[in-house]
Amino acid sequence: MEEITKFRCMGLWDNSNFDWAFSESVGRSGGILSMRDEDVFHKSSSWNVRGALIVNGYFTGDGG
Repeated sequence: MEEITKFRCMGLWDNSNFDWAFSESVGRSGGILSMRDEDVFHKSSSWNVRGALIVNGYFTGDGG
């Protein structure tokens, strides 16, 4: 898969306050999708490295 949209992610996540990062598939791998509740973790940045996805950020609370 070449791109993951917010609409596609909404079908996987039951909370509307979320963010995601995605690394495209390479060769036979299926790619990597990272999703998180923004009430719990805020993403500052993300990097796609061949075969890996690095997400940098900070915890904001417990989400509850």
